[in-house]
Amino acid sequence: MSASSQRSPRKALHYGVAALLFIAWACSGGGGESESAGETEGGAVEYDGQAVLQSAADNVMGPVTEAFNAQVSALVTATQAHADAGSDETLAAARAAWGEAMDAWQVVDALQLGPIGSSSDSVGGADLRDEVYSWPTVNTCRIDQELVAAGYEDADFVGTRLVNVYGLDAIEYLLFHDGPDNTCAPQIDINAEGSWDALGEVELATRRAVYAAVVAEALATPAASIAAAWAPGGEFATALGAPADGATYRTQTEALNELIRALFYLDKMVKDTKVARPAGIRDCSGATCLDGLESQWAARSREHVLANLRAYRMLFLGGESPDAGSGFDDLLITLGEEALAQTAVADIDAAIAAVEAIPGSFADALVADESALDVAHEKIKVVTDLLKGDLVTLLTLNVPSEAAGDAD
Repeated sequence: MSASSQRSPRKALHYGVAALLFIAWACSGGGGESESAGETEGGAVEYDGQAVLQSAADNVMGPVTEAFNAQVSALVTATQAHADAGSDETLAAARAAWGEAMDAWQVVDALQLGPIGSSSDSVGGADLRDEVYSWPTVNTCRIDQELVAAGYEDADFVGTRLVNVYGLDAIEYLLFHDGPDNTCAPQIDINAEGSWDALGEVELATRRAVYAAVVAEALATPAASIAAAWAPGGEFATALGAPADGATYRTQTEALNELIRALFYLDKMVKDTKVARPAGIRDCSGATCLDGLESQWAARSREHVLANLRAYRMLFLGGESPDAGSGFDDLLITLGEEALAQTAVADIDAAIAAVEAIPGSFADALVADESALDVAHEKIKVVTDLLKGDLVTLLTLNVPSEAAGDAD
């Protein structure tokens, strides 16, 4: 039996479970809003989510966005130093700074609340996420074309280009792909006309360094804006902690549903896209799909997923630990579900441990063993199954529309 045929049973949809979850979602109110958190059909409020919202603002969003802002400042310094000197030492330092900035971003990216969120489906969303990191919308050939044209020297470069030529993903390519080749097809102008080869390796290295520094500098604006929005007294920190008519978040229920929507990043982006696709579990025609890996050039997909899981844990707990603040675990305990709360935290920790246990990078692990990510995927699925099922049902909150009825 082939590897792909052995793996096919995991790709089957669990229709019965999906139907049950859809029913639970519909009964909990579907896309509608309750006037207050935890309201039952009889109108009795079973829990108060105010402390959870305040903890999310003070203990999660504020610290993680400020940490990212600080790492962007360090990245700006390191990439500029590399652009000035262009040595092996400055390249290594720039790569290290990028890794630290990306670690901080992956926490923020998993918590797409406020201005980080999409303007089409999140309260107060301002689409700043793609200004920082547009993956999986990436086009390295376009970056190569900008290298040849020196478009990054334009004063309005970021303001006039699509997101796939700047941001942390572009910096990864510029710092970690140091070979003489490009990723464009032979018929693309830079190859067909010979302008890429005309650069030469020395000039190419110089342009990559300068381009990376320009993009890093541009990141400082959205990073500072995001941090300011979630700093104490900032617009979104204040709004999340005090829902009210006429405010950004009108009710506790609306605000808590935004936290739930943010938690679903683990389901749709991490489980399905970052893990299942490269592992060949879904949306992949082969035994594996290594082209679906998130970090193609720095080989840090594993680190990204770990940061995403730790972000989920923080938002679920309302802080770094169960005692650091009020989280969804505390709401479950309030409802008499202490055992479920403990199980939920244990499941998150088990998922983190499963990813940590993967040897080396995701790419190396999958080349050595096509099933290398399977345990991690299953452990993450345990977490997201509880999120889709018992958590939203017991708290009478909503599954986001894009995930409703999806039990995979």
